[in-house]
Amino acid sequence: MAKIVMAAGMSHGPMLALEPEMWFARARDEMDSKEPHINKPDGSFVTYTQFHTEVGDKYNDQATLENFTVQHSICQAALDRLADDLEASRPDIVLIIGNDQKELFNGANSPALAIYQGNELATYRRKPDGMPAWRVAVSKAYGMDRVRRYPGSPEAATQVTASLLQLQFDVSACDSIPDPEKQGFGHAYGFVVERIFRGAAWPILPVLINTIFPPNVPTPARCHQLGLALKQSIADLSDDLRIAVIASGGLSHFICEEAFDLEVLDAIQRQDGAYLSSIPEEKLTSGSSETRSWIVLAGMLGGLDEQWTEYVPIRRTPPGTGQGMAFGVWGPSSRT
Repeated sequence: MAKIVMAAGMSHGPMLALEPEMWFARARDEMDSKEPHINKPDGSFVTYTQFHTEVGDKYNDQATLENFTVQHSICQAALDRLADDLEASRPDIVLIIGNDQKELFNGANSPALAIYQGNELATYRRKPDGMPAWRVAVSKAYGMDRVRRYPGSPEAATQVTASLLQLQFDVSACDSIPDPEKQGFGHAYGFVVERIFRGAAWPILPVLINTIFPPNVPTPARCHQLGLALKQSIADLSDDLRIAVIASGGLSHFICEEAFDLEVLDAIQRQDGAYLSSIPEEKLTSGSSETRSWIVLAGMLGGLDEQWTEYVPIRRTPPGTGQGMAFGVWGPSSRT
């Protein structure tokens, strides 16, 4: 019988791969000042100019190099602590819950839920032609500057898939990547391995959720149910394995919604499945959709205690575009 020896959540936003001096370039060169589709908390989309006009320079005092430097330090310390905890947990397999942003899948095949069964994961290589310097740096941090190969866990993946099917989840399965120059694992997986594995070759069991591309995006309630089912599926594994679980992504972006993020983290800590299942779907659009991975994680936390959490509300522009960076670890309960 396998057991979860560590569960964690971690953001993977580009700013985590950049020095604070480059956060301004991230805002200026692409996703913020030129962004035509910034997702608001009500589910609507506006241009950056419209959003700036509406909000003004509310967070001007936070969008400074001095503040960025402090926030960068806090985020990196949290990632280092995650790496320490992962190493200390001595996992046999690391199950990573993440989303795919047309890296492995595309419009020809975009499953709501998939589990990769292959012996080896290969990352998708982003070609650097025409990329700004900050994006080149991020591609390397995501393991996407070249094709990188990580060990899979096909036997466990097959067993988990079979178990989920018995629990009424229809699971897509894939076991190979024909051409990593055209498709492969992306940011949600590469960043975890490159940043917190510290060169360890732990086998990976990838769970892929379509968090972002309609029409087949799982509801928050279904995501929480999936977490409960994954926990049962891990318990049903035939081998006595030590499993570490990591939810990759989130929280709110491309507008940093601090109050909402803290509500979500509090609900996860309290294991409040009713709240997490009832989150309005319009609050989980665009980048904020990655919060679904944390909702899945929440369903797997029964019997685990919170060890620590860290939250950093990064607003890289005066009106508040940015990201809520979140990190946390849960471990086996000390209660008897």
